Amino acid sequence: MKRVVLPMALLFTQGCINLDQEYQVKDLRILAMRVDPPELLYSFLHLAPSNQRGPIPLGPYSVTAQVLAVDPQGRDVEVNVRLCPETDEADGCEGYKVRENAPAEEIRAVVPLVHPTTTTRKADLELGGELAVPSQHFTFTSPAVDYMLLHDADGRLSFNSIIFPSTPSFVVRMTVPGTEETEVAFKRFVLSMDISPQGLTPEQREPLEELFTSFLGLGFCPEGTDPEADVQCIKRRVPNKNPTLERVLYRLGDKLEPGFDRDDVTSGGQLTDFSGRVKVEAGRIVRLRPVVASDDRQPYQAFNYNLQERKVELKNFTEDMVFSWYTTSGAIDPISADDITPQPDVYYQISADTPAGPSYVWVVVRDQRGGVDWRRLDFEITAPRATSEGIIPGLF
Repeated sequence: MKRVVLPMALLFTQGCINLDQEYQVKDLRILAMRVDPPELLYSFLHLAPSNQRGPIPLGPYSVTAQVLAVDPQGRDVEVNVRLCPETDEADGCEGYKVRENAPAEEIRAVVPLVHPTTTTRKADLELGGELAVPSQHFTFTSPAVDYMLLHDADGRLSFNSIIFPSTPSFVVRMTVPGTEETEVAFKRFVLSMDISPQGLTPEQREPLEELFTSFLGLGFCPEGTDPEADVQCIKRRVPNKNPTLERVLYRLGDKLEPGFDRDDVTSGGQLTDFSGRVKVEAGRIVRLRPVVASDDRQPYQAFNYNLQERKVELKNFTEDMVFSWYTTSGAIDPISADDITPQPDVYYQISADTPAGPSYVWVVVRDQRGGVDWRRLDFEITAPRATSEGIIPGLF
């Protein structure tokens, strides 16, 4: 079986699928990948030939790639990690070859990065089958960044980099030795040009601002502009950061008593912080609520080229969070949007016939711009208690 996990916010698969529900984890799965930082800002000076950039140092730029992978069967797994420096390599860079029309300096810089790193890890059943995949650290020199930026047909750096970021990726391939079971995933990260000429003298800033304004048709925002303002000027770009799952709250049972402040993440104390290993009787429901840091929903701007009007458009956005859930047993059901709380709650439903023993849930948060965080929740399922009528308390 070979499963290919596609990038960014949506993790979906192609090939042989043997899961009743995508949230159920029964065999080898790559649940998420994270790049820290998820966005690198590079200087506009990269547009100039490398021998015309002056004494200003560009880079190095450091990133770390991490993987959340699980095999509840507790097997040894071979892990292969590499950089995929091209934006359009949808097959995950299998058999990748360095571009021959790249300058020799760029080729020397990128070859070590695309060379696969291979390790073998055993799934830890005491952690739900998580694989302790070591973090992979990469350092991009200025020539390596040049290689990954947008190029024209002749191999020259494209001025379109001002509008469109480059999105290289990290690729992970996992196989179970002695089987045909393979999991492939790739995580894109963003290389964005910092066109705000910060730190320059007024004499240096003016010609640069005129250059970008003439190309984009938009001016720069004045210093002190509200980052969340919906304005048609170019704000100083702040690189994206990974969100932080600060807390996961829970409640045994599905219903909340009304009368609490909707903005209270604990719903008036009805939900408490998840910690340790929580015991739950088979046949019960657990309400789960992920909570991210208060400053995780970052404002940002994005350029769009209107083909019909042949002009650049500027859009102002604020990040939204998307949550994905996975479990080794039981069911995960989202709660309808018309519930009495705006929080992204889900129900973890444990059927009455679930065997007693450990069970695991993972929650992954994505900010829709490549930022990712995750957390594992440990449960201990206990035998259900029968009432005098023989009915199991809870949902069933």
